[in-house]
Amino acid sequence: MNICIAGGRLVDPAMGLDSIGDIYIRDNTIAAIRAEGFEQGDIPKGETQRIEVNGALVTPGLIDLHVHFRDPGFCYKEDMHTGCAAAAAGGFTTVCMMPNLKPITDTPELVAELASRSEGIRALPVGAITMGQKGVEITDAAGMKAAGACAISEDGRSVMDGAAMYRGMEQAAKADMPVFDHTEDDSLAGTAAGEAVIAVRDMLFAKETGCRLHLCHISCKLCLDAIRTAKAS
Repeated sequence: MNICIAGGRLVDPAMGLDSIGDIYIRDNTIAAIRAEGFEQGDIPKGETQRIEVNGALVTPGLIDLHVHFRDPGFCYKEDMHTGCAAAAAGGFTTVCMMPNLKPITDTPELVAELASRSEGIRALPVGAITMGQKGVEITDAAGMKAAGACAISEDGRSVMDGAAMYRGMEQAAKADMPVFDHTEDDSLAGTAAGEAVIAVRDMLFAKETGCRLHLCHISCKLCLDAIRTAKAS
């Protein structure tokens, strides 16, 4: 049976679509879209179940760049099954799982094992920048990417050793992986300057290495101004 998701607000920036309309599904695949000023595909013939969704947003699957499924090591908080189920229920079809687990996701083997347990959605591991997140020995970014990692990150901490961070970003650039960066100087914890100084350092490293850099949970104007300056240059 065909399905028609009818009357929702269809939003898809990739197609330039933001209109009220209908989506037609055949064999679990979108066959046609009909909206105000937008027409794509052929409406399937035959019996069609019509599901009215007036007032609802209808979008492609959402992506969450920063989740904590706590599996392995802390499954009393969350695990792969409940995390994937919660993501799917909220409309998220791809999530990026941070590496501060037990053991920490810092090798291709651990990345592959974690990726293999994704359920129903794309639950992508994020590898650590340094072994054990100890800030010293950098990980095998290329190997982790080949095993299924989507990025590298120290998650809730900064790599305080500038040389180690630089080498990690060099390896990320060579592997064409982004770095998800927590920015906070341990000696200035809780201050705007402590956040901004690491952000500025790592933006300079990104410029030098060609690494793609995503700064996680920015919280102060000083840091935001630095980001705007870097983007403008």
